[in-house]
Amino acid sequence: TKFAAIQARRIKTMRQLIEARKYVGTHRKLVKPTVVEKYAHYGSTVYAPMAREGRFPETKPNGKAIETEGFQPVNLQGIADLEAYLPARLLNAKILAPRKPTKLDYKQR
Repeated sequence: TKFAAIQARRIKTMRQLIEARKYVGTHRKLVKPTVVEKYAHYGSTVYAPMAREGRFPETKPNGKAIETEGFQPVNLQGIADLEAYLPARLLNAKILAPRKPTKLDYKQR
């Protein structure tokens, strides 16, 4: 209908104006963030470059090579070697039942 078309055009224009307001007083070009802005934003590449870019660090941590392939034991001896290599605390699961919440008195709150 005619009214719906006018309403859709009005909404589109309002969104364009809202977007244009962001750039009032600044250039519309992409501005390189300063060092302070990079460290202020926790999603920047300063804090998490490898996870988002999908690459490994250039240097080896602590002089050790980074193993990218997972260990897949193919026989029983491989599983036994893996169990011998891992610490016992990783092999024995300790499951604790959840405690019932106690009623807090005034001082504990």
